[in-house]
Amino acid sequence: MTKALRTMSILGQLAKKYWGELVGQEKFDLTEEIFLLGFRTLKFHYTIIESCRDELIEHVANLIKKKSLRESLTKEEVENISGDFVFTLSSSSAFGILKRLVNAVGTTKLSDTFEHLGNCYPTNAMKLALIGIKLDHYSELPSAEIGQLAKDNRSNPLGYSTLQSFVIDHLYMYPVPYDKKQQICSQLNIRLEDQRVIQQTSQIRK
Repeated sequence: MTKALRTMSILGQLAKKYWGELVGQEKFDLTEEIFLLGFRTLKFHYTIIESCRDELIEHVANLIKKKSLRESLTKEEVENISGDFVFTLSSSSAFGILKRLVNAVGTTKLSDTFEHLGNCYPTNAMKLALIGIKLDHYSELPSAEIGQLAKDNRSNPLGYSTLQSFVIDHLYMYPVPYDKKQQICSQLNIRLEDQRVIQQTSQIRK
């Protein structure tokens, strides 16, 4: 996985640095491989989590019991907390790997190539990665696309939480007009008050 992430970063630097020298198909092929490598890495990580899901849940349950975090917890509550941990782990992985992809290849100079990729691969993973690029590297907030993705992922908790993470990260890093912030938080059930606190206390802004 480490090699895959490093390779993605190196290929991304090539795509961004030599975007003007590469012909259309070469540019597409290089960018396509970066995205597909990121998606394969994410799938591999999910395979690992799925293969030891029961062991992970059991381990977390044992930790809760051993440390007596809450003595009044029922067996069902312990199992629910353990299951939530596995979901949080999966959600964090999705955001983390897709964020590495966004950082590797994100630039407005490849916007035409991204559009072509989106048409060739109309998958949820591709849409999330592209919205991440637009949030991090485009000047205009893609509110309509975010709203549509939110609707498309209502029944997909993992995709929905990944989209939330991309938006929260954007609100943390970039100044957003209040009306836009209110709209986007409403679309994704993000607490606006929490974002106000972050905006007032954040020392890392772009």
